[in-house]
Amino acid sequence: MNSPIVYDKGIFREAALNLLPEIYSPEKGIYHYRSMAKTNYRGYLKEDMVPLKKYFYVLRPLFSILWLEKYGTAAPIEFEKVLSLVTDNQILDEVNLLLERKKVSEEKMLAPAIPALNRYIENQLSRLEDIKVPKTDRNSEMEQLNGLFQAVLKNN
Repeated sequence: MNSPIVYDKGIFREAALNLLPEIYSPEKGIYHYRSMAKTNYRGYLKEDMVPLKKYFYVLRPLFSILWLEKYGTAAPIEFEKVLSLVTDNQILDEVNLLLERKKVSEEKMLAPAIPALNRYIENQLSRLEDIKVPKTDRNSEMEQLNGLFQAVLKNN
């Protein structure tokens, strides 16, 4: 729904976007992104030679957590927007180099692991292991989602 590419301009997208701030749970988002980053890091980036593209499968979720922590809203899809929250210049430099390498490399290209990024990832995963996220009261979310579903069915 947050994609800059709009595939459907019908009632569902507009109504769902209006509903999103009321039902989105930053708590669940943080746990989801943490799990995604942890799984992809352990699965792909703990070797000497790694698929460079997989760094983005770990970094995007970690940067999305930064967004959730700062704004408490659903993270944007665009990588540049979540990257804008990173303040460590060494990490920014490494990510920008990685973006350039990704543009000119083959899809499944293996390259040496990037120690600075691996340290950053491990530090973030460690920090997030004990994170205490304020719980949000979203008791009516299913009712609201069911109402949206029924409204879309009536209009189609």
